[in-house]
Amino acid sequence: MRKWYILALFLAICLPVVGFSGNEQKASPSAKDYYLKAKESLDKGEFGTAIDYCNKALKLNPRYAEAYLVRGEAYHKNGKTDEAIKDLNLAIEINPKLSEAYFYRGQVIVSKGDYEKAILDYNQALKLDPKNTEIYLMRGLAYLYHKDYDPAIADFTKALELKPGYLEAYNNRGNCYWWKKEWDKAIADYTEALKLDPKFAAGYYNRGWAYFKKGDKKKADADFKKSVELNPQFKNWQYN
Repeated sequence: MRKWYILALFLAICLPVVGFSGNEQKASPSAKDYYLKAKESLDKGEFGTAIDYCNKALKLNPRYAEAYLVRGEAYHKNGKTDEAIKDLNLAIEINPKLSEAYFYRGQVIVSKGDYEKAILDYNQALKLDPKNTEIYLMRGLAYLYHKDYDPAIADFTKALELKPGYLEAYNNRGNCYWWKKEWDKAIADYTEALKLDPKFAAGYYNRGWAYFKKGDKKKADADFKKSVELNPQFKNWQYN
């Protein structure tokens, strides 16, 4: 959901020697230490390492909900969906108020194509964290994938209210309008996305299709050409 950042602050303090024996032992890492290392590894894309650190954290504290959450994320990104859901279920069982666990379980369930079930998790996440723009965005996408365009539009609009200038919300709300055949509204949203990022190739591609469906082939051609200049993967577009 959101990235965590680790800040190490080192203080050098000069003190007089007072006769320590020199036999002091370094403290063993705590469950939290391993958890923080797991988060750092996850952020770096080192999913196997993140899982290993979570295993160590959970060996020291088997009720560490956040460690199950991170391990669940790592499992999912490592292609182990079933293991991810098991860990996220455990995180929720231990801490039913952990909004991130509902959110990420929703992500995993979306990847399995069960959009209605994912929406239920996003609903619960929003009850716990009602101003989180990313949850509105992802629930909106789940509605969009399920072809429920009006609630999707409502979620993308709410995300924009909370976070003006949210490119992904403009683009995906435009996609909803596209599927509803409201070409002018779709074009307006794609245009707003392109104002935010003039090099957003998908925005030109999407707007090109909206112009084409509206019957403005000249503007459609210009947008398709621009999308290919920015990203050659769009060179295979074709009119239907």
